[in-house]
Amino acid sequence: MPIRSFMLLMPFVMFGLFVISVVTGIFRNKNRSQQMETEAQLLGFTFSHWSGALSASEIAAPFFIKASAGFKNVMTGNYAGMDVEIFDYSHSTGSAQNTSVTLQTVAVYTHNVDFPVFALGPGGLAGKILAAVGHQNVEVTSDKEFLHHYSVRGEDREKIKGLFSEPLISFVKQLNSKKPWQIEGAGNKLVVYRYSSEIKPAALKDFLQETSSIAQSFFAAAAANKPGAFSASCNR
Repeated sequence: MPIRSFMLLMPFVMFGLFVISVVTGIFRNKNRSQQMETEAQLLGFTFSHWSGALSASEIAAPFFIKASAGFKNVMTGNYAGMDVEIFDYSHSTGSAQNTSVTLQTVAVYTHNVDFPVFALGPGGLAGKILAAVGHQNVEVTSDKEFLHHYSVRGEDREKIKGLFSEPLISFVKQLNSKKPWQIEGAGNKLVVYRYSSEIKPAALKDFLQETSSIAQSFFAAAAANKPGAFSASCNR
């Protein structure tokens, strides 16, 4: 094919590829929503394809201090004695000419505690997430193994240090390092996810079991000085 003819056809080829990509994405999202709804029913959770109630401003954890955010495949229920919402969360960063979109499955647990605003994550991830809101690194322990794998950031250093007791630090160290959990707290909410990681519907129950174990440990640490403020047992 002559180069001139090829160049004339190029816009049509690019448009065709774009259309295929859009249609494929639509079918993929529809199929995922159907599978997530089925899993929600099996768990006894309510399900909504899109959330009219959730908003980033209602979840004051650092990751949700973002613009251009979206919630979909929202499940609401109770697991291991705790209220929980699970959803696919996407947000956009960058300029109109250079936009980056990340998508992850997120679990938000709610209980009667009062977390300081903090973010714990592997390496420098927590720092990147909190850089935009001016939070600083908080050295919660002198444990070299913990400091090698995790970064903790937030505003109220003393309250954050008080949260990260030795039992909680030991628990975090035992988490599977191949699953880089991001854990954030603010007020009565604990947010658990893996950055840019969308959980497969078939793995949703495993995701719940793992995140609920994390939530139980953090809620217990937050309530350590308030006897009776937290009690949750794995009842599923």
